[in-house]
Amino acid sequence: MPVVTERADTAAFVAAGQGDFGFMVEMFAEPEFGKPLADWIRTPVVPYLKNYGEDGGIDDGAALFIARLDDLLAGHMVLSRNWNGYALIEMIGVDRSMRGQGIGSALIEQAIAWTKVEKLPGLMLETQNNNLAACALYEKHGFRLGGIDRCLYRGLDPQSSEIALFWYREV
Repeated sequence: MPVVTERADTAAFVAAGQGDFGFMVEMFAEPEFGKPLADWIRTPVVPYLKNYGEDGGIDDGAALFIARLDDLLAGHMVLSRNWNGYALIEMIGVDRSMRGQGIGSALIEQAIAWTKVEKLPGLMLETQNNNLAACALYEKHGFRLGGIDRCLYRGLDPQSSEIALFWYREV
């Protein structure tokens, strides 16, 4: 059965967010503008499970989406209009048990469609240099690295090796 994405109310979105959205960190990549992810230098680390949890509440006016696979809640996404006129993927997640089945791609395609309906010039999102599967997904869907912030996560942990990566895609 194909992946189905749909607009969700808050209750359905919260239900979809009850899954396991963590990921295993096995390495960090050194991002480089103008180079594909495959060419970034990687530094292996002792593997650990990373789970960002919720970053805060859902903004009024945000568009909430869920993804289903075989009628099971499999993923969720929050989209909004960013201050710079781009659509912003504030949050996107696929349950760990359902990864590799096209759910992330379906959510990205939904984000692209929403961006076009809203007549916005493109969309953007932020991820980290330790979430290489997410980086590969965004690159596969035509996003390009537009920003690197080496300090963003140092407020949470002064020793953090995480680098914030800002990805952009025009529509």
